[in-house]
Amino acid sequence: MAVYRQQVEESHHDLVNLLTQQMTTILNSIMADHDTRSRCYVILPESEIVKIAIMGLGFYMRRKLLNVHILDLGHLVEKFRQTELMKKEKEKHRSE
Repeated sequence: MAVYRQQVEESHHDLVNLLTQQMTTILNSIMADHDTRSRCYVILPESEIVKIAIMGLGFYMRRKLLNVHILDLGHLVEKFRQTELMKKEKEKHRSE
């Protein structure tokens, strides 16, 4: 019983680390974008910023978000998080 619990804790720890790294990357990109926008004289609507952010994602994530209507950057982060969780669950079930 303790061995199984240890494996589950490690899996949760690995997932949290992975998500933290990816969310940090996304948040850094958003902050860099915000800094750039604050120095820019052209005001872009958030929908255009979302499109630019999506184009900066990897192919897998862009494909998953292709037909999803993203309202704003917060919604993009949430969809990204959900997609990554589903990907990890799928990989976990394949390995079992």
